[in-house]
Amino acid sequence: MKVENYKSELIDFLEKITYNQITHKTDKAQNNPPTVVYKDFVYYKKKAGLEDIYEASRGNSLNIKIPGVILNVNRNTLRTPAVVVDALLGQGDALDCFNQLQQEAEAKKIQIENNKLQSDIKDKRLQREQIKLAMEIIAKLPQDQQAEAYKTMLGTCYTSGQITINN
Repeated sequence: MKVENYKSELIDFLEKITYNQITHKTDKAQNNPPTVVYKDFVYYKKKAGLEDIYEASRGNSLNIKIPGVILNVNRNTLRTPAVVVDALLGQGDALDCFNQLQQEAEAKKIQIENNKLQSDIKDKRLQREQIKLAMEIIAKLPQDQQAEAYKTMLGTCYTSGQITINN
């Protein structure tokens, strides 16, 4: 009538069904009218709506409801380099230690490249400001000194010929 589940609890498994079977008995030898005979008919069947719940561990929200009785439980651990099952269930990280470090290194590399690009942009802005300032200073000099000042301030080397500036 009862079955022991995986937690060694006794669960009512079978239910007893009884109904009266009516038969007629006739006695042909004595010519009596038939008589009604009531006989109990008994059988057992699985209890309807029977359910058992698997609780993974105390304090864990993972409870699995099963129709019937859970007789045995086997727990298997899936071990792979990149387990995402725990992460999908909200129980763990999606990456192992090596892959986490690899992602962190990649993020640092991108940050360093970004910092270098920002530094290059600042350098180019500074160069533009220096050229603009140099051109303003050169423009204020007398014309006969502007070519030499341009050559000195902006570092342009002229080896031959003469530069003439006409306004």
